[in-house]
Amino acid sequence: MSNREAIEYEEFNNVDFSFKSYNDMDMTGIYSENVVFKACEFQGTYMNDCTFSKCNFGSSTFFHAGISDCNFDNCNLKGCDMEEAVLNVSYCKGSCFDDINISNGELGGTMLINCSMKNAVITNVDAEGVVFDNTDLSGTDFSNSNLKKASFLNAKLDNIIWKGADISEAKFDLGVIEKIEKLIE
Repeated sequence: MSNREAIEYEEFNNVDFSFKSYNDMDMTGIYSENVVFKACEFQGTYMNDCTFSKCNFGSSTFFHAGISDCNFDNCNLKGCDMEEAVLNVSYCKGSCFDDINISNGELGGTMLINCSMKNAVITNVDAEGVVFDNTDLSGTDFSNSNLKKASFLNAKLDNIIWKGADISEAKFDLGVIEKIEKLIE
């Protein structure tokens, strides 16, 4: 039996929870719209089957968090620390992940569609099969990450660091792969 605090199947709308700690919690089936979670702590927290619409998580900490089957629709996660976080099989549309750190984590099966992920640190990450379509990845560091079978269709790929990244079987727009392969060495 777990000693972790749990929040299950709750709905939150138009609330400001800024600067709160939700460390080591289990969150299941949460629906939040227009909620501010700015500079909150979610260290070691598990989020499953949650929906966040137009929420602001700016500068929050998700160190070693587990996030699965969640939707982030038009959310702000700019500057979040997601080091060692696992963000699996989640759907992110129109959300901002600029300046985040997801190093040493996992993004397996996640879809990031029409997002902004500028200057992100995504190093030593297992991101096999992740969809980054129509996402601005300018300035992102993908060093030593597993990007096998990932999709980068119509993504903005300016000034990316690809050193040591595995992009085998990844999908890119026509003519892009040749340029990237030269930067991986």
